[in-house]
Amino acid sequence: MSSQPIDDNALFPIREVSRLTGVNAITLRAWERRYGLIEPIRTESGHRLYTQENIDTLQEVVRLTHQGIPIGRVKGLLQSRRPETTDPKTPSQMGNRLQELCAGKDLTGLSQRIDQLLADYPEPVWQNTLAETTHQLSLRHDNTADQAQRVFWEAAILPRLYSRLYLTLREMTQPSRPVLLGIQPDTSPVYALISALKLVLKGYYPIIQHAPLTPDTELVSLLQSLQCLGVSVVDASGQCDIHRWHDWHQQHGSFELYFFMDQSPGSASQALLAHHYPLNP
Repeated sequence: MSSQPIDDNALFPIREVSRLTGVNAITLRAWERRYGLIEPIRTESGHRLYTQENIDTLQEVVRLTHQGIPIGRVKGLLQSRRPETTDPKTPSQMGNRLQELCAGKDLTGLSQRIDQLLADYPEPVWQNTLAETTHQLSLRHDNTADQAQRVFWEAAILPRLYSRLYLTLREMTQPSRPVLLGIQPDTSPVYALISALKLVLKGYYPIIQHAPLTPDTELVSLLQSLQCLGVSVVDASGQCDIHRWHDWHQQHGSFELYFFMDQSPGSASQALLAHHYPLNP
């Protein structure tokens, strides 16, 4: 099958550039303002239009940031075209630094590190980093200090994730598709916000309930009253009764069902078209 030739003179709106590059419009604007990676054309009304060259540059930027190279160093690499000689940082390595800052109760350092992470890396990278950090902190149950670190971590990251969710929802150009999202016991709300952001990228409008959802007739009434198309279950504890949810879904198949957890989905979910996503990278 032959592909259509690329029109080098074509101009693309920011939503199309976001789709082509996989970079959120908020991040595209931040990269432009803070680092001057590209200079889109502005219409009389102030809207950005991007050339094919801009898109090619952004795709190269994404490739470099996925290797772990901070966005502040990318422009120099693009200009010099010299290969990067340092080993890229993985989400686990970056998460170790966040854990150290939590242990030291360094609020200023932690805030700066989180803000840099959110600004300098594409969503899959920083989402994996935050999920990995949350997971590692949740494994510690030795003493009060461990609990204090988790509280400190959530106090720093949750306001930023809520802000990110708000800004991402505001960028939605198509009619929203509401989905009710519930958090299972012993599951950090950080996971709920990351899961909600993933649903937004799929075109859904997550309605977050900071309590467990129960697969029963009352849930059906709640979904109908909220005009939700489906339900999303976020579970980091492994206590979710998947079989009960599948039985509920079999009876109420008109609702979509999403799982964010690390449990094995099993064959039933494939037969019932439930969707499973790993909670941790």
